[in-house]
Amino acid sequence: MALSGFRKKKSGDEKATCIKQWEHTLALWMSSPREAIARARRSARREGIPAQIRAKAWFALVGNPVRVTPRLYDILLDSVKTEVDLLPQTPGTPSASWRASRDASEAKSHAYNNPIKTTDDCSRGGSAGGNLLSPPPRVRLRKQGSLDTEGSVCGDLEIPKLIRTDINRTFAHLSFFQRGCLLHDQLMELLCVYAKYRPDVGYIQGMSFVAGHLLLYFEDVYMAFVVLANLLNMPLFSTLFKPKASRHAFTEIYNLHRELLESHLPHLAHHFHEEGIEPDLYMLEWLITLFARRLRLDTLGRVWDMYLTHGEVFVHKVAIAIVKILEKALLSTGFAGCLKILKESPASIDPQTLIATCEGIRLRSSDLTQLTETHMKEGGRGHYISEA
Repeated sequence: MALSGFRKKKSGDEKATCIKQWEHTLALWMSSPREAIARARRSARREGIPAQIRAKAWFALVGNPVRVTPRLYDILLDSVKTEVDLLPQTPGTPSASWRASRDASEAKSHAYNNPIKTTDDCSRGGSAGGNLLSPPPRVRLRKQGSLDTEGSVCGDLEIPKLIRTDINRTFAHLSFFQRGCLLHDQLMELLCVYAKYRPDVGYIQGMSFVAGHLLLYFEDVYMAFVVLANLLNMPLFSTLFKPKASRHAFTEIYNLHRELLESHLPHLAHHFHEEGIEPDLYMLEWLITLFARRLRLDTLGRVWDMYLTHGEVFVHKVAIAIVKILEKALLSTGFAGCLKILKESPASIDPQTLIATCEGIRLRSSDLTQLTETHMKEGGRGHYISEA
């Protein structure tokens, strides 16, 4: 029985045609970027990126402006392995999870730096603990014995300890990330290497959901790391995760959301004000994880497709769209009921409903830029991809 809100299931031929169209779009990426981006935006709006090609598409969309290379990754990985015993050897799991064998390194390097020419099917099928109501704690890797969280000093084992704890509650309903599974080890590797790569950022709670979602599509940890390193370098994340990020940066994002809420959903904005429901009670978690903690997987994939093709403006659209979809239920209850709805109900939103609601929200990058000039004096960095 078809689920309400979903389009008719595509036939095999339709799926193949869609994949072929995306392959053609990716092939244009280097020669005709404007045309490729326009095609990608239209396709992402219409039906999203097919799961079978999502890894290659995301890799191309994010790019590699920070210039991560296989050699750099190997150096970081070796350093992490030398400093701390991150993982016990999982019974039956080959040591390849640590990428010990690098016989094909040069060939992979060429493939990774030319993703549109690869033919691998990087799809991985598949859609939560902790409270993220304030700027999340970060663990930074400095010199030996100088790891710090909010000013405290601790040893190098603190990073893998915190990461290991977070992995256990990352997509908890999926068996992929449970201890003893390959993706558990890969996620551990990915996050520890990133903490070594960006000691100024370290590890921040919520990163495990972003990295874990990537691993559902990327079979190779290095390729996922390239996307993660560049994704977290984009304006939104570089603002949230930047070293010594002040509460002002978060506050201004909440103020921006509040103004958008008042503009698009005035009755709900008034209700939230009367009940004392502030954006920080739900927005931070959505932003830090890029909605990965609350949306179901098929909806989450579409949201990421749109974010990577339309820019940061779409993140703000999604936040407003979620509360708009839940507006009737939210208006009928008080403080505790609203928080429960905002925590649990987004998981029931199907991709077509969410994308259609986002399309009805008139917010362009120029509008967002104008608002950020007022509301994100410190937090606003970089530029936003303008909508077509």
